[in-house]
This record gives sequence, structure tokens and C-alpha cells, in this order.
Amino acid sequence: MKRYLLHDIATAVLCFFFLTFPAVAQDWGGQNRYAADNAALTSSPRVVLLGDSITELWYKLDPGFFTDHDFAGRGISGQVSAQMLVRFQQDVVALRPQAVVINAGTNDVAENQGPYNEDHTFGNIVAMAQLAKASGIRVILTSVLPAAAFRWRPAITDAADKITTLNARIQAYAEEQGFCYVDYYAAMVHGENRALNPSYSNDGVHPTLAGYAVMEPLVLEAIEKTLLNAWTGDEELLRNWVKTLGSDEFGGRMPMTEYETRTIDYLAGEMRGLGLQPAFGDSYFQKVLTISTVCKPEGGKFRVKGKKKIDLLFPEDLVVWTAQATRKVELPAAEFVFCGFGIDAPEFDWNDFDGVDVRGKIIIAMVNDPGFYDAALFQGKNMTYYGRWTYKFEEAQRRGAAGCLVLHNTAAASYGWNVAANHTGSNLALYDEATRNADALPVKGWLHEEGCRKIFQAAGVDFEATLDAAKQPGFKAIPLKARADIVLHVEYEIQETSNVAGVLPGTDLADEAVVFSAHWDHFGFGTPDETGDCIYNGAADNGSGMAAVLMLAKKYSELPIRPRRSMVFLIPTLEESGLFGSEYYCEHPAFPMEKTAACINFDCIAPEPLTRDVVVLGGGACQLDEYILACAGAQGRYVVFNDDNSDGWFFRSDHFNFVKKGVPAVVIEYGTDLVDPSRPNKYPRSDWYHKPSDEYLEDWDFAGTMAHINMMFGVGLSVANAEHRPLWYRQ
Repeated sequence: MKRYLLHDIATAVLCFFFLTFPAVAQDWGGQNRYAADNAALTSSPRVVLLGDSITELWYKLDPGFFTDHDFAGRGISGQVSAQMLVRFQQDVVALRPQAVVINAGTNDVAENQGPYNEDHTFGNIVAMAQLAKASGIRVILTSVLPAAAFRWRPAITDAADKITTLNARIQAYAEEQGFCYVDYYAAMVHGENRALNPSYSNDGVHPTLAGYAVMEPLVLEAIEKTLLNAWTGDEELLRNWVKTLGSDEFGGRMPMTEYETRTIDYLAGEMRGLGLQPAFGDSYFQKVLTISTVCKPEGGKFRVKGKKKIDLLFPEDLVVWTAQATRKVELPAAEFVFCGFGIDAPEFDWNDFDGVDVRGKIIIAMVNDPGFYDAALFQGKNMTYYGRWTYKFEEAQRRGAAGCLVLHNTAAASYGWNVAANHTGSNLALYDEATRNADALPVKGWLHEEGCRKIFQAAGVDFEATLDAAKQPGFKAIPLKARADIVLHVEYEIQETSNVAGVLPGTDLADEAVVFSAHWDHFGFGTPDETGDCIYNGAADNGSGMAAVLMLAKKYSELPIRPRRSMVFLIPTLEESGLFGSEYYCEHPAFPMEKTAACINFDCIAPEPLTRDVVVLGGGACQLDEYILACAGAQGRYVVFNDDNSDGWFFRSDHFNFVKKGVPAVVIEYGTDLVDPSRPNKYPRSDWYHKPSDEYLEDWDFAGTMAHINMMFGVGLSVANAEHRPLWYRQ
């Protein structure tokens, strides 16, 4: 992907002119030419037309064209592209138009300021375009008008060739960047010498009123197309983002590969083009260090000694790993303790650790929580975070355990042993350079039911009876009279990946923020499907989420009045690997967590048909409910607070790291009450989720997706402008 670096082009040119041409009366760049006109403006013009004498004469001959359409003409006779670049801040950026039309190059070819250099002229045009894009101003580029000769520069005899070549570069660049290109040249060229049609000019360079009559509908069409796309072409733009991010060119967006660089550069470029400021100092990127470990028990097994001796085989009976930066983990004579579900939950009057010291020991903890087995306990089938295997590891670490093995059960986990066994490969975790992760839990793992049965047999404990007892209130942890000499051989690699984020600064509450998030990572290249496709494109998961975040950034940046709170548009890494990117952001946020009002997260939101119902997972817990009810109602839709979290979905996307820090968040899920029952979703999640078939298709239904985004636009704006941040109803 070509990259046009703003600082490399614009800054160098500006510095050259500021150093070479001191502040003297001649005003080489013409920066004061329109100073009075700019100061007299009472509102931003719709469009600025920037150029040389062709633009200046246009306003003189047909001022109504400018006033009727709310255009500002900023042409200066005789100027070359470098001079336009020097005054671009004053005459374009500072006026805050919706779009700018850049017509430059005629006087460069005419050598008004010295010998013509095509690269320099093209570079100046690129720099102006990128300055506009970085300022949230849409760009329209035009061809150089035809000219066979210049009366004031008769020695130049190859003008037509130079103009043709320059126009080709401008057009190619416009197409690459997605800018509209206005081809005045094709409409006005005449004869074999490629001159400006004499019907449209008296001097072969400057149009007459008849010439401008040709130009006006061409530029109007480009302006209307550009602004129409900005205001009413949201679905087309959303589709383009999803299509691009889910294309083969991005290689499945695997972190820490060449495709990460391509992905994050693209995202930062889009944020810059939408006018967002870098979230991390002067950068859109937040470096996230990771450790990747591949771990194997010595001899492929652990020997457990108790009343009997047994071998736990790897990976049939268990899979284990570590996040420590070490070549070997050794735990001699490590004791096993069965801690039921491994939960300490005062609000549910449940503590599996009551009366037991697990320091330096290996905890065995059942997956899920007691509500899975008894609807009267915890929240019934609606899994709490205590049921997640990640919580079990966190609690074990808090209590000083040497390790934690989560006892797998297919129904309770909602997936088979084959998923748990994936940990035989590479295991990712965040990495702390200062500690080398020495304080991380030494051993994490999954324990197969048959493997757990072996440990219980070695300890002389009844497996079924003990598990049944653990499901009842008042269960006490059981220190097993079984030990193992654990030796774990580790291969590790320290790597760097990045979160991407931009900020739209707020007004009077600018030190507070609303976060909009969607992860960028996916699985790259993997096992081919039945068609031989091995690229896991991730168009829905999560190209659609990223597109939603960019769309909201666009919508908020175009508001005539900025929201009160700042808005952070966060696209984190490593969601698929364990929510690590958002975890790192929450530890090192652009705005303090205590000043973050809400997190609005998007994950797999397309394709989705339009439904009357809006399904909210995690509802009933915070005041975000009130905003969702209001905004859904404004769309004529109704809200269903879905309490079915039996698969733990609420805990499996990036918003949950914000929840753990006390930041309100909910998840919007697919509705079921179709507006048009004859048009059900042709591509249900089961067909593409985490498969190579997750590719963008032109017949995807975006009606529900757009409704979702527009609803959350209202929610986000309401939160950003509210007097107080939303509160939790309960913890």
C-alpha cells in the first residue's frame, strides 16, 4: 500500500519556504490575500475552491455560482502549487468547509516560479489533499486544464505532454484515495496540439464564461457525489470498509505478522482522514508487548503419587501452559487441592476457599458456576463471571496458588475438549518487561474429566460423590493426598502488537470520555475448508465492528457542535487470543477509567436483517438501559433484556475489560422479530463464525446493522452530553 506521509511532504515544503522567504512585504505565498474575506465569514462555507487565476477569474465572471451554492473561491493569479500549499491552512483548513476542490498545476508547467518538476508539483497536490483529509475535509481533485502554449512563456513548447502526464498521476492518486476526480481536460481539450478549445477561451489558458459553463456541472456533480456519500451514503461506505478489511489483501489480520502492519496503518489512515486526533500522544498506536509460550511436560506426562501412582498424559488428560518468561517451570512435590468451582462470591454467600490455604498448591476448579446445575443458585443458567475459566486463574493467582487446572465439562463449558486442547500450541499473554511475568501464575491448564478421575483415584477420593457435593452450598475444599513433581519445558517469544485509537476532543467535559471499541485481529491463515480456502478473512468478525466504529467517528466528527465529553475510537488487538489488547488499554488508558463514562463495543454486527426487537445482554445492571430504551423507541423498536448468558458471551468480548474496571457496558445481540419475515438472514453466524467462509458478500443484508449503528449513535451522543456519567444499578 502506498503511503503519502504528511510530515515528509508538507512539513519539508513549509519549512523551506519559512526559512528561505522571511516575513517581508511581498507575501510570497499570498497568505494575506484573503485575510479580510476569511475574517468576514460568519459561518463555514460548504466548499472551498482553491486554485490560481482560473479559479480567481471564475468568481469574477460568475459570482452567482459561488454564492448560490455556498462556495468560497480562493484563487490567486499566477500561483504555483507550492504557494497554494503555503496558504492552505489559512484559506482552507481554518475555514472548516465540508470539502475542498483543488485545481493546481497550470502555473507550475508554465514555470512561473522556476523550472518545472513534476514530482514536486504532484507532491504539493498530495500534501494539500492529505492536509485536508487530516482535518476532516473531503477532497476533490481536478485535472489541469488543457493548454498548448503560454503567451507569457513562449519558450515552453511541451506543455501539452507535461499536462497529460501530470493529469494521469492526479487521477490515479484520486482513485487510490477514494477522492472524486473532475476531468475538465477531457471536456475542454481541442485538436491535435491538445489546446484549450477556442470556443471556451480567448487566450488558450483561461476559460471564458462559456468555458466555466462547461466546468460548473462537472464540479457540481463531483461535489454533490462527495457530500452525498458523506451524509446519505453511509451504508455504501460501511460496506466498503467491511469489504476492504475482510479482503484477502489483509490476510486474515493475524497479529504480529506483515498483515498487522497493513491493518493498523489502514485504520490509522482512516482515523486521520476522519479528523480524529491520535489517542496516545502523537501516535494512533499503543504498543502492546506479549509473550507467546509453547509448553510441554517433561516426558509428556505428570506422575501423580498418592495412595496410588498414576500418569496424567499430555494432551489426553490435561493441557498446561505458563505466561512466565522462563525455559522451565519446576514445582517439586506440588499438592493438589479440589476447590469445587474455585469461587469466592460474597454476594452469593459462596466461598470454595473457606478454611483452606492454597498457597503453593495446584487448585482443581470446575468450569462454570453452581447456577448451571441448580437454577436457584447464583443466576441460574445465566453464567456469572465466576463461571469463566479466566476468573479461576485470576482467583488462584490472588490466593498465591502455584497453579490452577480447570476441570472441563462439555455442557458446562459450552464447547468440547478439542477447544481446550488448542492450548497445546502457542499461548499468548501480556508481557511485563520489568518483571518478565515472574508474578504470573506459574501453571495454568485444562483438566479432562478422565484425567481428574485419575487424580481422585490416586488420592482415594470418590469422583462422582465429590463433584456432586461441590455443587451444593456449604461445600468445603478438599486437600487431596496426592502430589506431583511438575516439570514444564517452555519455549517463549516476546513480540509486539498494537492497539489503534483516535480521539474526538470534547468541549466542557473534555477530560471525560466515551469509548467505542471493536477488535481488529483475526486468525490469518489456517486449516483449509472444503473449498481449499485457508484465509480466515474475518469480514463479519470483526470487519463489521471496525466499520461501525469508523462510521460513528465519521458521524460525530461531522456534528456542527462537538459533544461535551471526548470520544475515543478504540480498535484493540488480541481479542481472539483472550481480550489482551483491551486489557492492556484498560491498564494504560488514554483517559482514566474513573473518567470513562461508558464502553460501546461492536462485535460481529453484520450481516443482520432489520428486526423490531433490540436484544440487550447485560441489561438491567446500569443506566445505559435508559438511553437504549429511548433510542430504540425513537426507531419504533422495542428492547428485550436477554438474561440468557449460559455460554458466557457477555464476558467474551472487549467491553468486559471495561466492566471489570467499573465502566458501564452492555452487548447488543441479534433480534428475532423480523420486520420482513420473508427475508431472514441468509448467513447465520453458525455458517461463518471462525471459518474461512467469513468473507464479505454483496448480498449481505445491512438493514439491521445500520439500525444498530444509528441507535448506538444516539446512545453515545446522549452519554457524551449528559450532565452525569451513567451509574450501575448493582455491582
